[in-house]
Amino acid sequence: MYNILETKHVLTIVVLLSQAALCAQTIITIDVPDANGTTASAINNAGVIAGSYGDSNQASHGFLRDLTGAITTFDVPGAGAAYAEGTVPSAINGAGVITGWYTDTNVKTHGFLRDGNGGVTTFDAPLDARGTFATCINDAGSIAGYVTYLNNLSHAFVRTAGGNISTFDPPGGVESEVVAINAAGDITGWFGDVNSVVHGFVRAADGTITTIDAPAGGASGVGSFPTAINAAGVIAGYSLDKNYESHGWVRDVDGTFTLFQAPGAGRGGGPYGTYPASINTGGKIVGYDLSLKPYYVSHGVVRGSDGTITTFEAPGSGTGIQGGTSAASVNDLGLIAGSYLDSNLGSHGFLLIPQ
Repeated sequence: MYNILETKHVLTIVVLLSQAALCAQTIITIDVPDANGTTASAINNAGVIAGSYGDSNQASHGFLRDLTGAITTFDVPGAGAAYAEGTVPSAINGAGVITGWYTDTNVKTHGFLRDGNGGVTTFDAPLDARGTFATCINDAGSIAGYVTYLNNLSHAFVRTAGGNISTFDPPGGVESEVVAINAAGDITGWFGDVNSVVHGFVRAADGTITTIDAPAGGASGVGSFPTAINAAGVIAGYSLDKNYESHGWVRDVDGTFTLFQAPGAGRGGGPYGTYPASINTGGKIVGYDLSLKPYYVSHGVVRGSDGTITTFEAPGSGTGIQGGTSAASVNDLGLIAGSYLDSNLGSHGFLLIPQ
């Protein structure tokens, strides 16, 4: 059920989609005023975007942007204000609750959640020695991510809406990270084994863990890296082959994999290839690719549920080395949030409204 604010946002989205249909897709640049770079990380079904921006000290701060274009900035209490310190939102749920991490003045990282009214709760995973990184949240308020120890190895964690935190590694794993959670509480991520081969995994809400080894990333490759899971349990991700070239894939609920490459993606070696980042309920996948010529330029990628792949560029994207466009998140209405680097490698967020 939508609350009044969410309903207002959805109605606004309908109007924007109708307008966009008349003039093809629309891409809106997002820049936090006076920021030294803006990065859009996630978008919810109400069209609210969460992300981070830098200041002149290269510290990070959080922001959220609603569909009217209004931007609200925030800092987690205790976040540092020096280089590499600050607040980094990573995900937002349907109620506007944001999660992520912040780094304090001792260069220690902690998880946080910010509710729809601006109240902030901070937390640390058990046995946290170096930092807690909250990467995802679902509409029930469950959060997942990873914690790093003194040996620099990471271990997955799940935090219930009530605040209980448990850590785990999939069987055979010496380190692991969670990257996504769906409405049912199923989570996905990756783990490394004793041979430094990376495997994907999906952990059902009841704790059952299934290993994921996608084509091109198995025994002859470097590994499989899930990046997103939708409400139906369909997972998107990428595999690195023996040459470190990235191959995008989608894994159906029956375990069937489909590999794909975006047009123009570089081939023959790493880090070229296709990198999915997000999948919505309808099966639309967004992400980016890296081209071979010009070198290391990224392009936004959209793969429809029918397998059709298109690419796009945000206006102002740089075309030189390391420039370009990267899609980070897609909601169930098809709105896409992401970021681009201009010709001076300055970072800007964007909102893409499809046709």
